[in-house]
Amino acid sequence: GAARDLREAAAAESPDRDLLEALAVRGLQLEARALPREDLSGLPPEARGLPALPGRATVELQVALAPEAPGGRERREKMTVMVDGINAPLSAGNFVDLASRRFYDGMEIQRADMVVQTGDPNPGREGEHVAHGFEARRGAGERRVPLEWRVRGDAAPSYHETLDEAGRVGEPLSLPFNALGTVAMAHPENDPDGGSSQFFMLVKESEVTPAGANVLDGLYSVFGYVISDAEVLPTLRPGDRIVSARVTDGLDLLTSVG
Repeated sequence: GAARDLREAAAAESPDRDLLEALAVRGLQLEARALPREDLSGLPPEARGLPALPGRATVELQVALAPEAPGGRERREKMTVMVDGINAPLSAGNFVDLASRRFYDGMEIQRADMVVQTGDPNPGREGEHVAHGFEARRGAGERRVPLEWRVRGDAAPSYHETLDEAGRVGEPLSLPFNALGTVAMAHPENDPDGGSSQFFMLVKESEVTPAGANVLDGLYSVFGYVISDAEVLPTLRPGDRIVSARVTDGLDLLTSVG
């Protein structure tokens, strides 16, 4: 069915974007109940208390593009993200949790080049107590989500180590960086376990994502793909904004790691 086709397309060495676009979003929602819930027993001890998604969900992103000329009207577009908690339960759970809290509503696009990035609640601000990720309450400290990736065929995702550090460069990942609209967690340059609320969507393949020599795989946590209207991504610019991020299916799968 549609969900199986999406799994196969997303895991393929070169996903068929036409197939991903053709899959009916409502069909995925209907089939989501039949997907097996992932066993969360393999999560690292420090994941305790973090949100997790043992399944798949869909999130609708509505974006507002700034007027092209002074006095013009903003243009609004929608994109649908398939969030894969089977292969990235912590990253997916974090994103779905934040969307359900309306954390991203009204947030501006903060970077737009080879990726479109947002999620920093205080862009451009610095200071000892300035958070650049999600805090459950002011001053509580940012919620951190560890680096997470899964090699195809592995029983569970791997954490903390990059693909290179684990000695597994070249092995195929369940969620690779190889298509327009790949969605992943951002993190500080030297702290792969420092992801919080910032995420990015791949706009185009470049010298860092060639087939068979992808330096992004296993360096950032991929947790989904834009499965409809990904052509909006290259048109976004810094200052455009997310009007809303709504979990349209799968929110009932969200849980907390005990």
